Amino acid sequence: MIRECDICQAAMEPVFASDCEDPVGYRCATHGIKLESGGRMLSPEERARLEPVLRDLQRPRRKDPRAARIQGEALARIVGRIPVDVESLAEGVGVAIRWAPLPLAQRGRTGRTPDGRPLIILNETLWQQWTPEQARWIAGEELAHILLEHETLVASDTPGAVHVDWRTPERRAEESEARALAEGLLMPEEEVRRRAERWRAYRAGCFGASEFKQQKEAMLQGLAREFGVSQTAMGIRLKQLSIL
Repeated sequence: MIRECDICQAAMEPVFASDCEDPVGYRCATHGIKLESGGRMLSPEERARLEPVLRDLQRPRRKDPRAARIQGEALARIVGRIPVDVESLAEGVGVAIRWAPLPLAQRGRTGRTPDGRPLIILNETLWQQWTPEQARWIAGEELAHILLEHETLVASDTPGAVHVDWRTPERRAEESEARALAEGLLMPEEEVRRRAERWRAYRAGCFGASEFKQQKEAMLQGLAREFGVSQTAMGIRLKQLSIL
């Protein structure tokens, strides 16, 4: 079956992870790979509910991570499924996601298609090294930069790369705000608290520090799996909410 790139309408070639499976995505020579995962169509009702949240994100404001986290949670409620489908949300707000070669220090970057559509580019070179959880987080963080209309940040780089000036106050403020929105989107507080509650009985019945530690680790692993994020990201979120 021939696929056309929805950016430039050029024919796309299938990309296979193995010889005995269906394609994992399709490659456009100009705009990179579009994966087959995720990307369900948002309903007209979901799109209508997105509009006021997007308007709120785009009005002039000072950079505020707490407000951005709340807005991310509002977006998660609209999508309504855990783990949140970042690709569907991106497509729903008119943002394309592609995998293409980038410098090794760059995990991803934002840009625009020739017709002005916002674009997220994830580093194809690192594709085989990332877990799906890492890729979802990076896509969520890049989407946050676009939704928050950040101007100074066009690339998500490995911290410490010499060409990245992390000392710029504007850069740090935008990064902090984007991370907060991604946290709220991928790990909304209400859902995290509700799902963490069922571990309370297990922890209450623990005997000794060793068993308590085992149950805490099991909770962390279980919640990370349910929300489709890394254990590191979930651990940070649980500490923010004073659950750990």
